[in-house]
Amino acid sequence: MTGSAYPIMRKTTIASDGKPHKVTINHLDLPVEFEYVCPPTKTPNAYLRAIAKNNTALHLLKGPMNVFMNNYFITKSELAVTNPKETFKLYLGIDQGIKIDFQPIERSEATQSNLFTKRTRFETVTHTTKIKNLKKKNGNSYSLRSKTLHPERRSDKDQDRRT
Repeated sequence: MTGSAYPIMRKTTIASDGKPHKVTINHLDLPVEFEYVCPPTKTPNAYLRAIAKNNTALHLLKGPMNVFMNNYFITKSELAVTNPKETFKLYLGIDQGIKIDFQPIERSEATQSNLFTKRTRFETVTHTTKIKNLKKKNGNSYSLRSKTLHPERRSDKDQDRRT
């Protein structure tokens, strides 16, 4: 059995009425990088994800949390157990300022053969994703980092072999 002690930032009175009470233990200002995750679906939405590092000596406990940026409430999220110096990811929801357009998949096939080898079929699959940044910073558009998730490529054993 293990335990953790967390000092509370200020004096707090908790009524002894047997009901649950919430107390703020700490406010943490952690270094964060943001990226947009774009699942390959028909939805035009990009999901904002924060990648943060627990640069404190505190073990962060699993549970719900409120996320603020520049002193503005952004969203509620769920935190997993996070050790000191560990990196963790939080999904912050849909960002309305980014629009995704997945173009239809283009496929092309080619066959190659020669005197010494069997006929080999090649298939080229092209996925085109257009990302539109509707946000402005000082009157100019700014760049963003995105990660588009695609299904993993089938191995050669799983592919249909036509000769």
